Amino acid sequence: MQTNFSGAVNIEELLNKIENVVLKNPKNKDSLDILKLFYKICLNYSGKNQKSLSINSIFIEKFTTLLLDPNTPYKIKLLTLSTISKLSKNEHQILYKNFKTFDPKTLPLILSLLLSTATYSQIYISSIPFLVQSISSQDPITRSASIPSLAISARYHSNSLTNLHIKPIETQLIQFLSHASLISDQKQSSIGFFSKIGNTSATPVTELDGSVSIEFFTVLNNSTNYTEDQTFNIYSFSILYTWLINLYKINKQQSSSIDQQDEQLEHQMEQQIDIIEKQDQQQQQQQRTLSQSFHNTIVSYCLRLIDQSKLKPIDGGNNSNLNSGGGGNNNSSMIYNKPIQQLSATAMALGIDESGGDDLSVMALLESIKILDYLCLLDSNLIAKIFPTVQKAYQLHLPSSKNTNATSGHILLALLQFFVNHSHTLVYDPEPLFKVYFQTYLPRTYMNSFVSFETINFCLKNKKTLLKNSNVFNLYFPPIFKCLAWFPYSLGGEFSELLPSFISPNSFIEVFHLLLDLPLLTLSMESVLVEQRKYASMGIEHNDVGVDTAWSEYRVLYNYLLRNESGVNINFWSTTTLPLLQQFCKKNPVTPRSIGSCDLVPFLLDIYFEVLLEYGSSNTFVTLLPVIFERMEQIFPYEPYQKRIRENLMSHVLSIFKKHSNLILSEKQLILSVISEARMTYKDIITLSLSFIIGEYCSPYVCPTITSDVYSDYHEALELITYEKINTIKMDSLSNSSQSSLQQSSLIIMQQQQQQQQQQQQQQQSLPTTATTNQINENDGDIEKLDRKNNENENEQNQNFINNYNLNYNLNINILNNIDNFNLNSIIENNNTNNGDDIEKLQLQYNINIMLNLISSLTKIASRWPDATSRVVLCLMKIIGYQQYFDPQVIQRANESISLLKYPSFAAALYNCQQPQNDSFHSTISSTTIGQTIQDCNSSLSFLLNDTLNYKSKNTIHPFILK
Repeated sequence: MQTNFSGAVNIEELLNKIENVVLKNPKNKDSLDILKLFYKICLNYSGKNQKSLSINSIFIEKFTTLLLDPNTPYKIKLLTLSTISKLSKNEHQILYKNFKTFDPKTLPLILSLLLSTATYSQIYISSIPFLVQSISSQDPITRSASIPSLAISARYHSNSLTNLHIKPIETQLIQFLSHASLISDQKQSSIGFFSKIGNTSATPVTELDGSVSIEFFTVLNNSTNYTEDQTFNIYSFSILYTWLINLYKINKQQSSSIDQQDEQLEHQMEQQIDIIEKQDQQQQQQQRTLSQSFHNTIVSYCLRLIDQSKLKPIDGGNNSNLNSGGGGNNNSSMIYNKPIQQLSATAMALGIDESGGDDLSVMALLESIKILDYLCLLDSNLIAKIFPTVQKAYQLHLPSSKNTNATSGHILLALLQFFVNHSHTLVYDPEPLFKVYFQTYLPRTYMNSFVSFETINFCLKNKKTLLKNSNVFNLYFPPIFKCLAWFPYSLGGEFSELLPSFISPNSFIEVFHLLLDLPLLTLSMESVLVEQRKYASMGIEHNDVGVDTAWSEYRVLYNYLLRNESGVNINFWSTTTLPLLQQFCKKNPVTPRSIGSCDLVPFLLDIYFEVLLEYGSSNTFVTLLPVIFERMEQIFPYEPYQKRIRENLMSHVLSIFKKHSNLILSEKQLILSVISEARMTYKDIITLSLSFIIGEYCSPYVCPTITSDVYSDYHEALELITYEKINTIKMDSLSNSSQSSLQQSSLIIMQQQQQQQQQQQQQQQSLPTTATTNQINENDGDIEKLDRKNNENENEQNQNFINNYNLNYNLNINILNNIDNFNLNSIIENNNTNNGDDIEKLQLQYNINIMLNLISSLTKIASRWPDATSRVVLCLMKIIGYQQYFDPQVIQRANESISLLKYPSFAAALYNCQQPQNDSFHSTISSTTIGQTIQDCNSSLSFLLNDTLNYKSKNTIHPFILK
């Protein structure tokens, strides 16, 4: 037994109190407090430990008797019921009894225990006949306790519901939906879900606008006091959709499709799986048919709700009837369906409902549209009858309509889903509806998390249909990018599934720019929101002319980034507005939301290039490669983001040339122009990658039509880069050595100065001591002589210090003149940090990699084009001539290449051959790659090109030694 739980409470003592006090006298005034404490302990224990409190089963049986005791107060019974549900997740013994034996007042509590603890058990399945009988009975207490089981039975135990169960329930639902009273209750009802304190006289049921209702009762009618049949009417409507989708499955043979062959193949595959796994369930569901009377009742009810939603409630009318239980007696007035034009910009964008409360008509209309949509999928003959009414409902909630409010996104998406499912049946073009939603409504409400998530979810759910039968993904992906830019952490997974749908031959360039500019899009959206809040506080709406004038400075930028339709393939960074863009980035700092966008872009770029490499042709990359190289220096100004994107893009460039190696010939001018301009630090990765690409794919096995002119152009480019790197590495080495000597000499000067200052301070400290001693032993005349002597000594020492300082200064004056703004303290600080060492290591690593890469590429070209052999050997000899400036690996590789080129046939056999399939190349230079070099595996004797400096074996690699 658990002890000392929840502070000073002892559970054993508490259980003893329950047995001695509560069970013996439930009406004791201490019983309620004891049970409250026991319930809190059970609740906290299950929340912290994810399991129920371990209690003796004998005690639980005794504790359960409180539910059966007629003398137990109702509050004690409710608290006992809640506590029992927390004690154990297993079925209680009381549920195994025959429900008919329980008292009518106790039965609701037993059924509640059944629903809360035994929903998935066999006990619940065995109790379904009793529940069905209770719902069909005329006993109000039993029926009200059993009706919540309808949704649970349909959702979790649809296979256990037979026609013998379904028909009586649907007959009772028809009664509830069609024949509810149109008169409010005269007195407060003791049962039901909705109640109001006090007695009132009977009044007629009214509509939303206050008029007396003359048709049947629905959830949108106002009643002063709800009667029993009115509450059952409301509950029956709330479970209709769950009841239909779980009991009546769509017959896929009746659903039409544009591409019938694909649908037939999918249907056959699904049918085979269903036959293996759910054969019994299929046979039972095929026998289920929706009765015509139940079908007509549902349709009539939903159509009436759509008509009622068009009514405008009177001022002061409470539209949230379910919450208050009354009609127009609420003092807090509510403005229903506040027009979108009257909502503030911030409230509209964030989806804040300024009407003052929940909109019941929106929820009822949404539920009715979903039900009608599913009924049309079950019976296509219903579409012609429903379609005009649904179309009018969409017109009512258009963004240009006066009745459209911030919550219209629920309705619009449900209506769009209806048109997607059924427009082909009536040959109706839904493109104007898509245009209104994606161009007008979504740009105003993308900051609403529900609208953004449900919009992307709608696109994912209907991705195949929208790709085949609409232009949504080709025209309206920029507004969908806004949803991602505002919620980068929340919608990244869903958007990654949707991204391939945006990539098409006409849009892949624009999608590429949008991906790279996603952080900039986020920053611009935040800037616009700040402006909207600023002018909203001044009483100016965002669609007024005054705001546009205020935004005139960045109007061009906003028009480009916040566009609502595709078709703009220009690179905004390369236009004349680049200074404006740079000014905007400097003015607006990087925010956490924009950093989230930065983190997401590399992952999305991987998906983007994966799609292009799978489905794109070489012409696609002929268009894309210039854009990639152009955007390498036109990236959102956030240094970590720029580094990741450049490395990501160059890795995909390598993948592109590996897949389409013939681009080495068609894109020769582009490669030569890019590699000749790659001289900046951030372009080192471009030089490294392109030099590898030239040596790897400039081969007759890749392009049989390659000519001597192509070899010559590529050889001259690589040769020029090699000579530049030789001179650059040489100069860097000399400058580093001179800088190190300068630092050493400067440190020597500083140490000498510090020593001289210390000596001077020691001498100055000894002077007072000497003077004090002389004052004791000497006369006044001797003191004056001593003072004069000390002054002369001090002047002599100072003169010696100045002479020594001037001498040291003259010796180092030439060195110091070569330094601008030199600071000795900065040298000390730099020596205490490792940043400089890391940079030097990275630069050294890059120098090794680029030289090994250039040597390999030049050797490959010489082996395939003999005319370049002499010039390549001369270039390699120059590298060996400056061996003091290069790493031993570079010198070894140069000697190996010269040895190979002495035998042209042997070099051609090594390099002028078919490329291996599993070669790899790493172009990233970072702190994690220090000490690693490029290993060229494109050789049948790869060991000759690997690092053999650390090879310790004395045995020869091959019996024959090359001389």
